[in-house]
Order: sequence, then structure tokens, then C-alpha cells
Amino acid sequence: MRRTGLMVTTALLAIATLGGCADTESVDPGTATITAAAVTSMPTEESAATSSPPRPADAVAVTTEALEDDLAIQKTVEGYFEALDEAYSGADVEIIYPWSRDVAREKWVTQLISYREQELTFGGTRAVEMISPPAIEGDGADVRACLDYSQATVTNAAGEDVTPERTSNRLVHSVVLEREEETEYGWIVVDDVSKSEPCPD
Repeated sequence: MRRTGLMVTTALLAIATLGGCADTESVDPGTATITAAAVTSMPTEESAATSSPPRPADAVAVTTEALEDDLAIQKTVEGYFEALDEAYSGADVEIIYPWSRDVAREKWVTQLISYREQELTFGGTRAVEMISPPAIEGDGADVRACLDYSQATVTNAAGEDVTPERTSNRLVHSVVLEREEETEYGWIVVDDVSKSEPCPD
């Protein structure tokens, strides 16, 4: 038994020595050897997916609500300027009422009445583009929109073109909104100011 154990030990030492030599000479230093044990310990796509913690339901709800608000505000701003263009073109001034109140409504009603007394005629429409996502705080929101005036014209009573010269056909407007449940999209414009600033490219 002792002789047999000695032979086994000697054989194992020889195998280990040969294995060590083979490793140092045959393995490319630029490559890595992956053992079966390492492969079985690597996470698969399925295990990684199952191990990642689920997203909280309230976080999903907040994100969805924010996306809905962004779209609702965009639709409100577009509807507001579309109604304003229609009023410029001769529609009843009250067409802007569903989209505006406070300063936004009062100043444009006054301005439009003044333009009509001067017998000015407005043509064309202004394309509206959101420059950045709305800044929402509580029940209020601020947004910067780009209005394209390239198709907008103004003609006086004599039929003369009196379209104002602008620094750019695309100008920035700052729009202030508040939540209003009774409106189509849940928001309403309370003020807008032309910045006389060219829109960013």
C-alpha cells in the first residue's frame, strides 16, 4: 500500500510539472484562458435581467405624467398661436378664449381691436416649434417656443405691404401657462412675450 501511494504521488507531481511547463510556453500572453468554471459563473442576459430590481410603480407614474404634461403643454401652445393667427386673419377675437386668459387674453384682444380700427389685414400663419421641454413647477409652466414669421404678411387699407422688418423670420417667444382642468389639454396660456431674439439653429 505504501508503494502504491508513493507511485501515485510521483505520477501526480510529474503531471503537475508538465502542465506548468506547457502553460508557460503555449499560452499566448495576449489572450485570456476562460475555464469551464468561469463560464458557468458568468451572468447570462436572462439572469442579469431577472436580477435587476424592478422599477417602482410610482416612478413610472411620475414619468408618464411628465410626458403627458409636456405633450399637453405643446398642444396648448400650438392651439393658442393657431387661434391667434385666425383672429389676426379676421375670425372673432373670442376664438382665443379657450386657449388664454389673464394678460395673454387681455393684451391680444386690445391689440387686435386696434389693428382692425387701423384696417390692417394680416395674412399667412406662423409655424410653432418648441425649443426645449417645458419647465414645470407645481401648477405653472414656462416654455420657449420658436415662431416662424416667413409666411406672415401685413397689408394696410390702401393695399400696401407694411409687413414689419424683423431681425429674423424665426423668433423666440416666452410662454407662461397654468393648469386649467376645463380646457382641452388641461393647460392655458396666461402670458406670452416676443423676445425679438432669433431662434437657435
